[in-house]
Amino acid sequence: MSTFAVLAGDFPKSPAPQIAGHTLRLPRPAGSPMRSLSIDSPYEVVHAAEITSLEIVSQASGKSFGGAAAAGIAGGLLLGGVGAIAGVLAGGNKDAVTFQITLRDGRKVLGSAKPTVFQEIQTAEFACRGQEPPPRVEARPPKPLTRRGIAVRVGLVALLLGGVYLGMSVLVARVFP
Repeated sequence: MSTFAVLAGDFPKSPAPQIAGHTLRLPRPAGSPMRSLSIDSPYEVVHAAEITSLEIVSQASGKSFGGAAAAGIAGGLLLGGVGAIAGVLAGGNKDAVTFQITLRDGRKVLGSAKPTVFQEIQTAEFACRGQEPPPRVEARPPKPLTRRGIAVRVGLVALLLGGVYLGMSVLVARVFP
């Protein structure tokens, strides 16, 4: 499961959105209807077929000073001066793609991700283009426990404790004859 960052739009910035297969898990806005797999989930599950447009806003590449310096020091320690130069050149690369997703219901997300994560989103969107999204499964609150359900749980706990007691008594009888 890969993550990306929400920069702006109709979804909050945290928790970090995720993509897995053809499904995006976007942070659920406060007060939104439950469109997630569980009632406690902070995510709204959005199928890639619900994406109407996916556009690159900008691409940036550069170097992280800290990453380049650390790679240069490590290269210098291992291979001397040539290793330090190679480490600085190879280390600290930072690439980011800023993109905009528009959903069927008109909501938008401005996000930022590594190029590989953006490719995952793009692949999922392309694979589902023109398809109808699967029907949404609305999360339901758990059913309240009935007397029978409570009795079954109490019985299972009693059975478990009885088995532990029996096992311990057999063990003690064998250890201390």
